[in-house]
Amino acid sequence: MLLRGLIIGFSIAAPVGPIGVLCIRRTLADGRAVGFAAGLGAAIPAVIGYNYYVNRVKHWATEMEGFTLDLLNTLSRPAPKVGRPSKDGV
Repeated sequence: MLLRGLIIGFSIAAPVGPIGVLCIRRTLADGRAVGFAAGLGAAIPAVIGYNYYVNRVKHWATEMEGFTLDLLNTLSRPAPKVGRPSKDGV
């Protein structure tokens, strides 16, 4: 698609001469700069969002690990000994 567009552009500019080719060259250079800026505009927010969510997942994993350790410590304690109630009911 890009190659076909370039061929059509140069075939149209060829009869005009070197000035038409220079105009196309300048337009392509400007387009490259605009494309680069648009790419940065899309990539920077994507990286910021990615880093935010990676840090959130790491935080959640740390919280779950702490909960797991607390639960295992609670479950590994010996069961409390339950005595018989006294005759007074106290």
